[in-house]
Formats: sequence, C-alpha cells, structure tokens
Amino acid sequence: MNRAAEAARQAQDTSPGSRSPRLAPPAPADSEVDGLQQLADSLGIRFYPWQLEAARYLTARDGARLRYREVAVIVARQNGKTTLLVPLIVQRLLSGRKIMHSAQNRTLPRQVFLEVAELLVKHYRSQLVSLPRYANGQEEVKLRNGGHYRIVAPTRGGARGPANDDVIVDELREMVNDEFIAAAKPTLTASPDPQMIYLSNAGTKESVVLNALRLRADSDPGLAYLEWSAAPELAPDDLRGWRQSNPSLGHRVGMLANLQAEYRAHLLGGTLTIFETEHLCRWAVALRQVMFRGPAWGNCRVAEPLQGLDGPYALGIGVAPGWERATIAVAARRPDDRIGVEVYREFREDVTPQLVTAAVDEFAKLHWPQVIACDSSSGGASAFLRHGQEAGWEYDPLKPTAMVTATMDFTELIMAGRLAVDDPLLDAQIPLVVKRDIGQDGAYRFSRSHSLGPIDAVEAALLAATAIARVSSKPNIW
Repeated sequence: MNRAAEAARQAQDTSPGSRSPRLAPPAPADSEVDGLQQLADSLGIRFYPWQLEAARYLTARDGARLRYREVAVIVARQNGKTTLLVPLIVQRLLSGRKIMHSAQNRTLPRQVFLEVAELLVKHYRSQLVSLPRYANGQEEVKLRNGGHYRIVAPTRGGARGPANDDVIVDELREMVNDEFIAAAKPTLTASPDPQMIYLSNAGTKESVVLNALRLRADSDPGLAYLEWSAAPELAPDDLRGWRQSNPSLGHRVGMLANLQAEYRAHLLGGTLTIFETEHLCRWAVALRQVMFRGPAWGNCRVAEPLQGLDGPYALGIGVAPGWERATIAVAARRPDDRIGVEVYREFREDVTPQLVTAAVDEFAKLHWPQVIACDSSSGGASAFLRHGQEAGWEYDPLKPTAMVTATMDFTELIMAGRLAVDDPLLDAQIPLVVKRDIGQDGAYRFSRSHSLGPIDAVEAALLAATAIARVSSKPNIW
C-alpha cells in the first residue's frame, strides 16, 4: 500500500484508543474500581475505558491496604486526566482521607478543585464543615468526617504542613528537581494507608522526577507505572501510535481531526519533537539538540526508492546497545543520482550476531553486496568481521574517524535532498537523532535522544548510504 492510500485509510479510521497502557505491571486482581465507577455515575461522570483501567490500579487492594503506594499515570494531553481525578478525590474525601494537590501550573489543580467543590456542595453539602474556600492560594474543602482537600504550591515550603493520606502531583514532567517530592513524601508518614499519585505526559531529559520514576518502573513493586505512549518503532504519523498514546480516541468527538491538524502543523513547522512529546507521549530532547527538523527529511521521501534497481548494493548494519535490537539496511544508486535506502530486515527479540549474519548471507545469495558496513566501535563489529573472513570477503575495519566522516556525509545527503527513503521505521527513529560533538573542528556523530528510543535503523541506513559511494571491485566489510 502506498503512503497516499495509507493516509486516506487512516483519515477514515475510527478505531478506539487503547484501553490498556503500553507499559504497566500486571493488572491487579482486587480493586475498588466498581465502587468508584458507581460513584462517578451518581455524580454524572462517565469514565472512558482507559480511565477505568487506570482507576483499577489506583484503587487496587492488598487486603485492607492499597496495593500501590505510588501510581503514575502517563498519557498524552487532552485525554481526560481531570475526569479521572475528580471522582477519585470525592471518593477519598467521603472516606475521611486528607489530600494535598500540586502542580507547576496552579491552573490544573485549581480546575480539579473547582469541580470537586461544586460536586460536594451539590451532592454532599450536609457533610461539609463549611463552604469550600476558593481564594487563590487558600483553596480548601473540609468534611465532618475529617476529609480534607487543599492545593499547595510546588515548593519545599508548600509541601510542609498537616499530614496527608494522598499527595497528587500534576504535570510531573515540569519538575526539574526533587525538592517538592522530598518535602511532600514525609507528610504521608503518619498515614496508615498512603498513596502518591503522579500525572503527566512524556518528559525531556530535564524531567528529573518523572525520569527517575520511569527508571524504577520495572523494579519497584510498590509503584504502578502506567504509560499510554506510542511504541518507539512506529512512525509519528502512524495511527497505531496515536491510539496507543491517546486512549480517548474514538470516544471524544473531533479528537482525530484535531490530532491530524496538529501533526500537519508540527510537520510543516519543523517541530515534530513537540508533537512526539505532547501527543505521542514519547520522550524527547530539547529542540535545539534534535538533528533533523523542518522539511529536510520529508524532502527525501520517494515512493519505493529501490524499485527497478539491480545493484550494486551496499548493506549497513546498525546495532542498539546491549544487542536489544538490530537492523540491516540496503542502499543503491538511483538513475536520478539520489541514493535509495530501505530497511531490509529488523530484529527485535533474541538478537545475536549469528542471527544478523545469517540474514546477511540470505541477502548475499540473491544480491551479492559490494559493501557490508558496520560501526567498528559497536559491540557486534568483531562478529561481523569474523563472518566476512569466513566468507572470503576482503575487509578493512572502519576507523573511528571514518565513522565521523560517514555521519557528516549522511547529514549532507539528507539536507541536500539526495537521499531517497520511504520507510516507517526510519520515519520513527529520525526524530530521535541528536548530534554528539567529537573533538574540535565541528566533527560529530549521531546519538540517540534521552527518550530511550533506538536509532539502530538510522545507523544502518547511514552506513549503507555512505558506503555505496565508496565501493570497490571486491566486496568489503567496513
């Protein structure tokens, strides 16, 4: 299917967003989600499927106690985090819990506070000690059973005060130090059943608190880290990723059209990194570090870049750190003097040098490549070089300086529009590429961004595209 047809198909796609987070611990067996849903219904609030799934973790039980001392809900903007919080706060106030709520931007918790206060006055006025306090900086509601809800500033001083049972931190990505968290956590010490609740979309390398949470997501049994985000291998315009990161799709009227308009605006404006963070919920670096912005990559798009070509071919092999992933790319010169590049094979599970070299053999039986290039500094280079010796190929290990030159040459191919590509894996990884300066004189290499996204396919394309310009009469491994 060509890209135009795929775009037309996606424009008509009305599939709902993903109910379950892409990253999460196993679903809890016991929770109070049914009671929360009944309360929400009585308040006139209708949960989306993903909100019910998040509520299942927020109310998960381990006997008489909450199963998770910390719960992080990471989802793209405008998906209904407020709608999830409001009935949860009301439920906990009715059970006598003390709640502290903060965010870098006071507008967010104040919006939640106003909705909670309105519902309490409307449905539970007899249980209020007095009418809620609405003055800026003094927002507070108290119930006769001891329930207490207040908004505080996201500072060390703001966190100090009465003991809490719940601490809610909104827009966690904006916290660039842990001062507030360090001060807020001790307010939970006296609670018999405490919980910290974090809400955010994806962050940057400056999002130190959010990044620290994400790092211990798989190792801390007391943390439920729930992330609705686009899988890193999906292109920015792939609707599968949009559904993964925007679980309210299909439930909110006009949401798909709004996302499509946002994508076009960021694509044309060279700010896809913002779209990645805000709407795909994928980690991104500061915009000034991103290597390829604006129309440069889009100008390289050509339908079926290797169609009709019979060589000569070059193969490039990119390997992610720790052999988590690997990609083989193939490149050839086109009659229009552009260099066409496509992903030949990608490996995502149980990757080994033997598996990758077997795929190289498979390609060689059909199209004897004139160059097979791999980064000599990568962990798998020695395996590829041994394989080349056994196959009778001549080779020269690619020196570090040659890899720098290849990187800069690849950049020039892209900026000059001399690369021809049409591959969703490359589309997904190219926004993750940042420049890593090497020594003096403006030399640099590519590096992956803080988003944890891989760039093995980009490295493979780089090696293949620049190698095809340096072929010799005999096959080589570089």
